Amino acid sequence: KQQLTGVNILLYGAAGTGKTELSRTLAKTLRRNLIEVQSVQFEDGKVTGEFLSKEPASLRLTYLNLMQGLLGGSDESLLLIDEC
Repeated sequence: KQQLTGVNILLYGAAGTGKTELSRTLAKTLRRNLIEVQSVQFEDGKVTGEFLSKEPASLRLTYLNLMQGLLGGSDESLLLIDEC
């Protein structure tokens, strides 16, 4: 009603408590698309996430900026930044 842009919600808590699932349920309840920026994971010093790169954090920020630009001005989608 107030036509706010960039409304953010931080869900903070221990791993495995359902924060991501809560976000997915919220998006479904609000009938909005949920766009997820996944975290990058390391195992034995090697990247195992989807951004197989020597600088995964940089790629993740680039992806985040791209998604914010594409979704700017739209109220049809929610953006989830997992493990930020």
